[in-house]
Amino acid sequence: MVTLILVILSVVPPVEELKSISSLPKLTIPWSPDDELWVEGQPQLTELTRILGAITVNVEGKKEQTAIALKIAEKTKAKLGVLLRPWFPVVTDPGGEFQITWNQWRTAIAPALRESIYKPEIICLIDAEILGNAELFSIYDAFITALGCKRREWYNFASTPNASEMGWGTQQWSVKFDGLQTMGFEIYHQNEQYLRREISRKAKVQAIEWGILDTTAWVSIGCGRVFDWKPFTTWTDNTPQSLDYTIAMSKELYEKWYCDRPTRYMSCPSTIIIYPHPFDKRTTKWEHLIAFLKRN
Repeated sequence: MVTLILVILSVVPPVEELKSISSLPKLTIPWSPDDELWVEGQPQLTELTRILGAITVNVEGKKEQTAIALKIAEKTKAKLGVLLRPWFPVVTDPGGEFQITWNQWRTAIAPALRESIYKPEIICLIDAEILGNAELFSIYDAFITALGCKRREWYNFASTPNASEMGWGTQQWSVKFDGLQTMGFEIYHQNEQYLRREISRKAKVQAIEWGILDTTAWVSIGCGRVFDWKPFTTWTDNTPQSLDYTIAMSKELYEKWYCDRPTRYMSCPSTIIIYPHPFDKRTTKWEHLIAFLKRN
């Protein structure tokens, strides 16, 4: 356990580095941290929450973690993200899946919210790639809305690259359903500026076609996918990503000058989700996080 904690903390930047960074101009939601990072009052986690504007807990986690997150959110006036994973008896037994989610919410989220003076805006991240059909998506979306999730960020994305002649997959990864608020797209591939920009534009086109106003970028920092013919892409923490690429990506996500030129750069999203968590042990170079947050 001691070795694991040392490994975890080795990817956490010094608190002085984080204190020097201003808050980001756009809502940025981190994935939920590993259990070892839930140390009450940990200065790095508090400073990161201040910069991003949100902190996330896992609905499968512990009540104590939600209580810590709420204290950090109150101190930084941040929003609370809640990660849910419907894996998926809902397809054959919707009531059973709702009961699982409700039991998790009742154990980890609801008690801490009741006991907290600070009542943050709740944003739900739904880690669901294929739920079944639009009707089931709508039912589950309405259910978690009733739990308190005013904004829902589904892992429900537009085009994805593959090894076809066109370079883009034809599989339908996204489902249109009542309640869908935003169209997601991934920026997990490293050192691929054209790919990053084209994915963002494809997501915007599909969002407009579906009558959706917003897009959301799912971003990896200091780790991600690299192209490999077997099996086409491989996730790696030994990333060849350069700091220059990280800075350029961040500028295009956040700065108005770039966002005003979507045919040259990215089609800017309204929200950014960072996966994995910026302090995840897979992100072995915290310098990438600092470059991303500072944008220089």
